[in-house]
Amino acid sequence: MPGASSGLRSGLVAAAVVTIDQMTKVIVETSIPDGGGFAVLGGAVYITHVRNPGSAFGIFGTSGVPVLVSVLVVAWWLAATLSGKVRSHGRAFETGVALVLGGAVGNLIDRVRVGCVIDFIDFRFWPVFNLADAAITAGAVLVLYAMVRGKTGGRSSE
Repeated sequence: MPGASSGLRSGLVAAAVVTIDQMTKVIVETSIPDGGGFAVLGGAVYITHVRNPGSAFGIFGTSGVPVLVSVLVVAWWLAATLSGKVRSHGRAFETGVALVLGGAVGNLIDRVRVGCVIDFIDFRFWPVFNLADAAITAGAVLVLYAMVRGKTGGRSSE
């Protein structure tokens, strides 16, 4: 099946994001009380346990929008991967989509498991976030990069 290794690679990237995201959240949940935290890296970053009912960086409040967006991202990825559309845009685009997918699934698992998202990375000047949010952001940047670069001709565009 053409693109099977490409789909496998994307699936592995997404699965790695979900696994690492969920592992870090469980560590935070079991070792830091809600609202508690501590400084790391000489106080440049804090690990702060926050329960976030919104989506990335706390936007959209408690509405059903975060769940809907997560489900739509997963559905789009499945459709695009099965049709070969993701692969046809090059490796940066493919990796970016996989990062967004992994982040969306990681946060969706939280919503199903505990009813909100567990956030913990705290720079004190930015809303508290988690690794899934970071993956979504990095993935979106990669997708935009691939689109701006304009290389959408498949394998030769890597």
